[in-house]
Amino acid sequence: MHTSEDPVKLQPASGLATQEEAFTNPMVYRREDYVGAFRHLLIFAVDSSVLFFLLALIAMPFGDLLSNDPMPFVVPIWLIICWVYLAVIKPSRFRSVGYWIADARIITIYGKPPSPWRMTLRLMWAAMYLVPSFTVSIFTDLIWTTMNVERQMLRDLIAETRVIRNRAKPVGVGRVSRCLFTGLGIAVFYARIHPKTLTSDASTA
Repeated sequence: MHTSEDPVKLQPASGLATQEEAFTNPMVYRREDYVGAFRHLLIFAVDSSVLFFLLALIAMPFGDLLSNDPMPFVVPIWLIICWVYLAVIKPSRFRSVGYWIADARIITIYGKPPSPWRMTLRLMWAAMYLVPSFTVSIFTDLIWTTMNVERQMLRDLIAETRVIRNRAKPVGVGRVSRCLFTGLGIAVFYARIHPKTLTSDASTA
């Protein structure tokens, strides 16, 4: 396992990122504002339960109307619902049930809500958990949250999204470096944020 990165020295600043800096520079948050492994697992478990409940709910009327297996009719409808729930509702102000319970939200590295297409990229990585030949699983991704300062899963680093506490506020701005991860039979580039300006409180925390 190997990662390559561009180091940068912290430069404490006297105040928060200005409004002009917001959405144009990568946002930096306190480590405790990033969602850790337990909350990641909680979100995954809750949202998976919601989606499987919806699958059962959709299948019930088809089971009454059809004598054969209803799943070929149900699964396409369910997949569309999954995409709407995970790629459209989840990053919106409504959030998913998992995000509500974990008191979390998802943003891009620039502090904006991610687009449905960026969420689709993130979702595609998660879908590969189901591929037997893919060496990265949800548990590998959870372990990854303990290995980086931002406590993010590898899929969020690749999609350039961050899962943070719902009321978290940025404490400064940073710059992005493209790091190479090689291991577990894969090689991928991901975005790491190097803090370059922080509040005085955050720099001494």
